[in-house]
Amino acid sequence: MKDSRSRLPAFVTVAKIIRKFGDGILAAIYLGANNGRAEGLNNHVRLIIRRAYGFHSAKATVALVMLSCGPIELLLPTKDRQDDSHRCRESQIFVVS
Repeated sequence: MKDSRSRLPAFVTVAKIIRKFGDGILAAIYLGANNGRAEGLNNHVRLIIRRAYGFHSAKATVALVMLSCGPIELLLPTKDRQDDSHRCRESQIFVVS
């Protein structure tokens, strides 16, 4: 390859990287894969942990993270569920999907 015979160290380095990881680079471009969702979730969790600085236990912090990012869906009272609206049971408030 001509680029590996270049006298510029930056071009030689880039050529080695492309040669070594070429299949992965092409697969990422073809599939559109990236780690954006993981980085966004990590940023969100770190923000919650920073807000939860004064909590007395780690359990409360984990509960806040799960409430914000986890698979918990809060159901608000609606007209079709008014017959049991005076009762407050956990099964009516939280639904884990």
